[in-house]
Amino acid sequence: MKFNLIFLISIALTVSVFGIDTTEKWDFFEISLNGPSEGNPYKEVQLAANFSNGDKTLEVDGFYDGDGIYKIRFMPETEGEWNYTTSSNIKKLNNKKGKLTCTKNTGNNHGPVRVSNKYHFGYADGHPYKPFGATCYGWFHYGKEYHEKIWNTLAKGPFNKARIMILGFGGHVNNICPEINVFQPDTSGGVDLERFNPVYWDYIEKCLLQLREMGIEADVIIYNGCPDTVEDFYLKYLVSRLSAFRNVWWCMANEYNLDPTKTQEDWDRRGNLLADLDPYDHLLSNHNHPAKEFAWDKDYITHVSCQYADQVFVASLLDKYQKPVINDEPQYEGDHFCHWGNISAKELVHRFWLGAVNGIYTTHGETYSDGKAFEYIGESPERIAFLRKILEEGPAEGINNYKEGEFWQNLAAGDVNKYLLLYFGVHQPGIWYFDFPEEGNFTIELIDPWEMTIEPLGTFSGKINVKLPRKPRQALRAVRIN
Repeated sequence: MKFNLIFLISIALTVSVFGIDTTEKWDFFEISLNGPSEGNPYKEVQLAANFSNGDKTLEVDGFYDGDGIYKIRFMPETEGEWNYTTSSNIKKLNNKKGKLTCTKNTGNNHGPVRVSNKYHFGYADGHPYKPFGATCYGWFHYGKEYHEKIWNTLAKGPFNKARIMILGFGGHVNNICPEINVFQPDTSGGVDLERFNPVYWDYIEKCLLQLREMGIEADVIIYNGCPDTVEDFYLKYLVSRLSAFRNVWWCMANEYNLDPTKTQEDWDRRGNLLADLDPYDHLLSNHNHPAKEFAWDKDYITHVSCQYADQVFVASLLDKYQKPVINDEPQYEGDHFCHWGNISAKELVHRFWLGAVNGIYTTHGETYSDGKAFEYIGESPERIAFLRKILEEGPAEGINNYKEGEFWQNLAAGDVNKYLLLYFGVHQPGIWYFDFPEEGNFTIELIDPWEMTIEPLGTFSGKINVKLPRKPRQALRAVRIN
């Protein structure tokens, strides 16, 4: 079954014909070769290419795309001329040579997102990036009638990261829309764990390109629940097909600890394998159920992806693991019968702000019983957009929790000499004190996160106090102007 993806934009990819081809830095270059289709090419054919630029070399695995077509994808991270040579156990695919000229990145191509300034993120070219995530777990696996809805929802929303499952909720068998599956069907009505379904992978790739065009990072959840031998086979195919997309992140599982069959050693083996297979070092984490922390101190883990209701506790993970922290499931706005899916919009907005002033990032989710699939009806998204604008107007490098004195603890982020963002949460002070440098002038604004208003309070320097409206969940922004 192949979907008519008329709502996806057309994006031209550079495809090699063994001449000298050109592509931008951090875009991807694709080699397409004809080869054997008999037997099981997914398992029996090995294909890779070695790319070199001066003293830089990179080996990239290829993959079988069905119908006798083999592909190798490469994301150059250095400008200039690259030479490549293929290697394969099939003579027809072996020792194919060509050249690629990598040009400067342009427009909205800022490269992959990396860890930046220890607890924060940024694009590879230095452009700032502050993650505001959306929960889109299973939308790859629903029928085509849902697909345009998710694009419209994401296009209207404030989110620049989407958490998406490669496989369905039923593990390696998709029990929502069975014809959309990573693996091909077998003769018994299940799936053939030794053959991939190129139609579905092609659909995934078109979605990743559409997300990339929209400026949205794809936080790809890869867990499959298969035996180790199948898992390794799947991981290699996944990385060979998707790692050249600059907007991909890896998340090994959603709520990893709900699988009692896997130990920490199992997850470490999988995490190290994934990191070793990925030639571009994309961001990599593993999401937990709140009953247990993951061992996020592992070298292959780039950042913490967690699930907790308590944002102050989540912020303590910064010191514990010395890595950026994203609370990817702080509970959802909605009316679900489970406690994790029935907090109010005001509470979710509160948790986003509490996360911001504690130096962590937060992801949105919505679970209303009368909501439509992939269409937000809640009140939090526009207020999250308001917060995103405020944070993006702040220091490009991100802001850390400001810990000078007990009155500031867990309430403020930034630097008293440059920029401060305060959020009072459940507290309602009638006055607040600042001790600014005498030689500097600071503007102070009162912010109402729910009403989305910003009220200038004046320009100040030195030791001052400002009167506040004795109202909970208010914020202040102080910015040095000279």
